[in-house]
Amino acid sequence: MTRTQLSLLFSCSLIPWIVGNGMLPLLPVYATQLVADPAVVGFYLSFAFLSLTAGTLGAGWLSDRLQTRKIPLVASCLVAVPATWLMGRAANIWQLALLTATFCLMAGIAVTSATILAGLLAGKEERGRVFGVMALASPLGSLIGGLATGFLADQWGYPAMFASLSLLLFLPLAGLLLPDKPVSQP
Repeated sequence: MTRTQLSLLFSCSLIPWIVGNGMLPLLPVYATQLVADPAVVGFYLSFAFLSLTAGTLGAGWLSDRLQTRKIPLVASCLVAVPATWLMGRAANIWQLALLTATFCLMAGIAVTSATILAGLLAGKEERGRVFGVMALASPLGSLIGGLATGFLADQWGYPAMFASLSLLLFLPLAGLLLPDKPVSQP
């Protein structure tokens, strides 16, 4: 695997981690601004994590079924962009819950598709290095997202924060530059 391929795969994984981990601590606060009580906020976050789980599992199924990883990766980014932008314009908790679930589903598909593609493109002798680099996306995404989103929400409000994060989600479209590797079925 070339360094360019690894960099592209890393960015395809890093961006959803930045967006997701950046907005996660602010979502309960934003939900209470939409007049949600603590129990509803708990259900809302549970629904979001259920969607993330479904996306992660669904990416494996899609990968096996379609025999391509680039299409789910790119399509999930294209769906996540408007969902994230619309989160900042949600009028009630149910709209926010549906949009957050959509983002989480797509983020699970994107990160898992990038990881599957990394495993398929890595040679036997470099898998440790490749998966080590890919594993850095989660903590680095938490750090960058945590530092940036609070500042954005403080300075310009939630709609601007969600709009900025949605623009960031265009970057994983660079996954189009990656080769795809079909897996032969026995």
